Amino acid sequence: MLESIRKRQQGLMIAVAAIIIISFAYLYNRLDLGSPTGQIYAFSIEGRKIRYDDAQRIAKAALVVSEDLSRPELIQGLGAADVAGLVQNILILHRQAKELGIEANQDEIEAVIRNVPRFRANGRYDPQSFKTYLTEEVERRSIPRKLFYQSVADSILYEKLHAVVTAGLVPTPVEIDLTYQRQYETLAASVVTLKRDDFASGIGISQEEIQTYYDTHKDSLRSPERRQIEYVFLEQPKHPRILRQEQERAKAETSTAAPQPEPAPVEPAPGPVSVEPAPEPAAEDPEPEPISNDCGGQAEPVESAGAPGLTDPSDGILSFDPIPGSDEPPPSEPGSLLDPNITLEPTPSEEDLNAQRAQEQKENEEFQQQLKEFQIRVGDFADAVANPPEGAGVSSHFRDLAAQEGFEVKTPPPFTREDAPAELTTARDLLPEVFRRDLDDPMSDAIRGLGGYYVFHLLKVEEPQSLTLETAQEQIRDALIQERSEERMREAALEHRKALLAAIAEGADFTSAASARQLAARDIPNFTASKPPTAESHSAQIVDAASLTPEGSISEPVEIPEGMLLVHVRERIPAPATSDPASPPPSPPQPPAPGLPPGPAETPEQQRESIAMYLETSGRFLAFRTWLDHQRENARIVVPAGASPIRLN
Repeated sequence: MLESIRKRQQGLMIAVAAIIIISFAYLYNRLDLGSPTGQIYAFSIEGRKIRYDDAQRIAKAALVVSEDLSRPELIQGLGAADVAGLVQNILILHRQAKELGIEANQDEIEAVIRNVPRFRANGRYDPQSFKTYLTEEVERRSIPRKLFYQSVADSILYEKLHAVVTAGLVPTPVEIDLTYQRQYETLAASVVTLKRDDFASGIGISQEEIQTYYDTHKDSLRSPERRQIEYVFLEQPKHPRILRQEQERAKAETSTAAPQPEPAPVEPAPGPVSVEPAPEPAAEDPEPEPISNDCGGQAEPVESAGAPGLTDPSDGILSFDPIPGSDEPPPSEPGSLLDPNITLEPTPSEEDLNAQRAQEQKENEEFQQQLKEFQIRVGDFADAVANPPEGAGVSSHFRDLAAQEGFEVKTPPPFTREDAPAELTTARDLLPEVFRRDLDDPMSDAIRGLGGYYVFHLLKVEEPQSLTLETAQEQIRDALIQERSEERMREAALEHRKALLAAIAEGADFTSAASARQLAARDIPNFTASKPPTAESHSAQIVDAASLTPEGSISEPVEIPEGMLLVHVRERIPAPATSDPASPPPSPPQPPAPGLPPGPAETPEQQRESIAMYLETSGRFLAFRTWLDHQRENARIVVPAGASPIRLN
């Protein structure tokens, strides 16, 4: 099992990331039911034809349950590269669960809903919160309640079916030990860096070579595509605490701008510690809204009553600035080091603390309401600009609505991906969307940015143009120099490696042998795969190369953006086998590297346990996806010729 995981691990992790990214893209785009070409059926499965609108609602319900009810395993386990694949996998889930007699009953569905954090208040289930959610979130997304409950049931069916399919799949002790050693053995290594620019000097390119290159690559020598948009930025409201902090900073900057007398040194006084009261014992949960036992089938669509949900833009809004303090111990006599003119604030009473907590809670509730209203406003605006009245121009409609809402429309000059205006580069998804849109579908959805949302209209697309020999000369010269320097560097790296290995075999140390060849070798502080040398700019490449290189040997040349590395492994120190006192003290927990088990635990036994859990989880996921792929092959999935992709935007 370990070998299978290792061989397919990168693809597996990429697939998981793609599934999650695609699911979030689906979830926060506006709903547009029906095929863009007017087709009725999206595909057939097991001889059953599936309508476009039914497929869209099934996918939307699954994504809402996965996100809003904290059931991500439904999408992670059944997600695919497109909406159709997700819906097909859900229908396969239904059929397989029925054949195996696996069901989700009403009590299980209610238990899921009861334990969703957003539906709980003061340690107990809040039925009114759930009812409000059904009305304001589920139905507003055109999801029938019956289908919503079916998706909750699907998440339960997935858990049960996953357990059946992967039963008994556990890693062997050999697999655990091998992974443990690779993760926690200590590596002592040295590195030599070869820079590409060092091999570019003296390379001359003749006009004849430029002409030959141009004739060979004429079709691919084109100017970059340029695009122009007009856009608005909808700034999200800020939490009152953030506003106060900004005002205090502005006031401090204003006061320090004017000449001030040098103040006497002041030792900061330790502030009072606020202790939250223990929560009240949770009362018995009231009954949730009754749920129909019938979770199958499709219900009539519910018309959308507003904007779709948007991702919460409040990340980090409740963060605090670091509290200023001193590393020195407090004075033995209270106030002995303080300016006598300074009066310390008295320790607040419990009544004052309770009042402060109540005020903070009120501010939080009011702010959450502001965010909710802001999200609805953003969604309504995105929907409105995407649907101009018949005969109205898209641009004029966009500008008119922006003016009505008080949003400023900005129109930067045409740009490429590389020279986009700085204000458009702070949103990770904005530029990809700008260069994905076409003039037949020029309006974007609301796109999350730093401190708000962007909505843009694609105005113009300047297609790439073929370059003449004159305009392409410098580009060709640079490409040829890059190509020649790459060849020189690779040849030199292989030659250096061969000579260094020969010198080491004759008893020389790596550093001296490298110096004899005018190479600068440097030692890397000891590291493990779970605790890489983070001070190195290419720590991941160093760890990967060292982990595959025997002790005393030198890695194959490792490519890095600026050149190549040669990694010499001086020593491999095995990870401690047991928790004996002679073993080195455990490292503090580290964040896991992508695709690797979690960082060091407290003891070798706990590290092994963590690895075993990782291998079991990865193996079960891979096994279920392999089983699902097999079921898809036998599901007789047929997509009509010329069918349009199912879109949720």
